[in-house]
Amino acid sequence: MDPTASNFNPLVNTEDGSCIYLGCTDSTAFNYDSGANTDDGSCYPVIEGCMDPTAFNFIQLTGDVMVDVNTEDGSCEDVVYGCMDTNACNFDISANTDDGSCAFSSEGNSSAYACGTFVWEGQIINTSQTLSHTYTNSVGCDSIHYLTVTISQNNAGNSSVTACDSFTWEGQTVYDNAVLTHIYTNAAGCDSIHTLTININKITASIEQDGYVLNAVTIPYSNDIDVDWYNIQDDNGTNRVWLMEENVSTFEPTFDCSYFIIARDNTTGCADTSFTYNYGAEAARIGEMSIYPNPTTDRISARFDNYKNQVVKFDLINNEGVKVDEYITSDNYINIDLSNYRSGVYYLSFNSTNNSQGCIKREFVKSISKIILNK
Repeated sequence: MDPTASNFNPLVNTEDGSCIYLGCTDSTAFNYDSGANTDDGSCYPVIEGCMDPTAFNFIQLTGDVMVDVNTEDGSCEDVVYGCMDTNACNFDISANTDDGSCAFSSEGNSSAYACGTFVWEGQIINTSQTLSHTYTNSVGCDSIHYLTVTISQNNAGNSSVTACDSFTWEGQTVYDNAVLTHIYTNAAGCDSIHTLTININKITASIEQDGYVLNAVTIPYSNDIDVDWYNIQDDNGTNRVWLMEENVSTFEPTFDCSYFIIARDNTTGCADTSFTYNYGAEAARIGEMSIYPNPTTDRISARFDNYKNQVVKFDLINNEGVKVDEYITSDNYINIDLSNYRSGVYYLSFNSTNNSQGCIKREFVKSISKIILNK
């Protein structure tokens, strides 16, 4: 007669205790109904978990089915935001919710070329290799850079050369033996240092006169040096040159003129042309003459200029103007013995006015010096 019973019969007027109450009769079930006497199959289990909808673990998975927790078990966890990618440099092991903040390391590479040695980030190398260095990128992670370095080497070389008088190399001119260096760039773009040993051979030629003879003077002196003699004359403003003698060290001109020599060293191949020498067989000037002692009792010595060692002629003239003797020398002095002459006044005369002029213009002079002989 209980209207709440599932088998309630309104026609029954006497309760017989047969009322049926449907529900979950499993006392372990979450929806156990203690008033039910007939199980209606509605029982479902107790599901423990976090029931705080703001907690990280509010929803629990049972198998592949998403179910609602019906029994709080105190397991609620706070939501912790952070990077959850273990490959990220800012991985947060305590995070349970990824916030998109993950940052990652980066890599880069480049190449470089150097000569001899290369220095990069405190690393010094002299052979080709790949170096690495770790920087910090814009997101605070490691940025590893790989640098491939190609090392080329400097090189050096040397050679030698022989030249006459002087030698010019790469803008450097030397006049004596020398060792020069110059830096080029080799095929690899590195320094190529070349050392050049220079041997300078020299020959100098000049002319000296001894009386009527001209002598070739060469430095160095060698039997392997050939000397050619040339005559040079001015023909109305035009120089005309004639070869006078070949391969001789001395030359005796037949007339007063200008001469020069060309000396060739057959060993070194070097040559030199002398200055033009104005040759006069006999001196045209002797400068100021000095005689001593004067007066004299028997001998005198006369000194004068004769830097070319030309032939100098003097006449000894007595007080009557008569030439009594003649003296010839190619030195710059002459000694005269007057012991055979009687006492008196004599004159030592130098007169070049009658000398042949040849092809050179010279100033001829006449001078006379008085000598007193007192025995």
